[in-house]
Amino acid sequence: MSNRLPLRSIESGFSLTEVLVAFSVLAISLSVILSVFSTGLRSAVRGDEYSHATALGEAHLAAMRADRAPAPGIREGEFDARYSWQTEVRVPEWWQSTTDALHPLRPFEVSIQVRWEELGKRRSIEFTTIRLWPKP
Repeated sequence: MSNRLPLRSIESGFSLTEVLVAFSVLAISLSVILSVFSTGLRSAVRGDEYSHATALGEAHLAAMRADRAPAPGIREGEFDARYSWQTEVRVPEWWQSTTDALHPLRPFEVSIQVRWEELGKRRSIEFTTIRLWPKP
């Protein structure tokens, strides 16, 4: 009996082609996974911006509620350096001027548009409601 170790086969291990194919599959898989994560992150950021704009619009509407009846027209302003607003107040078309004398309150249609810019694109969200204010 001989104490010699058997020689390794020449065909053991992976060939260069198999390694290249494995790295290619890995690279494609990672790029797809990273694309899904980046899309999810962009959607989360956009959702956060819309939530923030909604909160600003609702706060602006609440502040208007505390005021006396506003004069119909369009007003604009800024919440901060990023978000701006435009408010339009008008008497609804369905409100008859003949019934105005009979009621102590007057309805106003209030539209608030909150605008901001995200990655070079203008974004906005708009709220419209009917509010009753006492006559002046």
